[in-house]
Amino acid sequence: MSKINPNDYSDYEDKAKGRPKLHKKKKGTTAADRAQRKEEIKAAQEARAKEARIRIKKHLSEGKNKAEIYTRWVEESLRLNYPQLTEGDIEIKASLPKVKAGGQHLQKRSTAVRMTHKPTAISVRNEEERSREQNEQAAKAILFTRLQEHLKLWETLIENSPSPVDVGKKVVSLQRK
Repeated sequence: MSKINPNDYSDYEDKAKGRPKLHKKKKGTTAADRAQRKEEIKAAQEARAKEARIRIKKHLSEGKNKAEIYTRWVEESLRLNYPQLTEGDIEIKASLPKVKAGGQHLQKRSTAVRMTHKPTAISVRNEEERSREQNEQAAKAILFTRLQEHLKLWETLIENSPSPVDVGKKVVSLQRK
């Protein structure tokens, strides 16, 4: 039997929830094969949880106040099942226009927008459009997508941990490591 790649089963539980279970036994599978497969799936879940912990740790910075804000954001977003994105949590920086030659390229650069989500320190930049307002809207959409990805890491960590996860304690333990 070949080794199972953990990435192939990242959405294994999600797919299995919606389908009815078939109780047909495959021919040629033994109890040892089934046990090995269960072990490999468990190892894949542990690998996903470990990767999620590593990626979440990158977003944590030192400081108790920062950790409390981050923890509140994660708990609230998990409760609502989508990322909380409030105007007070977003820091917007825009480039100022410069008086130099450059034409269209300079105009795009001068309307560029950088958005930073304060609780998670996730930052995005957009300079695709010539209008600052359009760049802000596009940057907000990209930021929301990145926050969804970050929240998915927490969901993966919670789903694949052997015991219930307390977000506050997990944040503190990830900060110390």
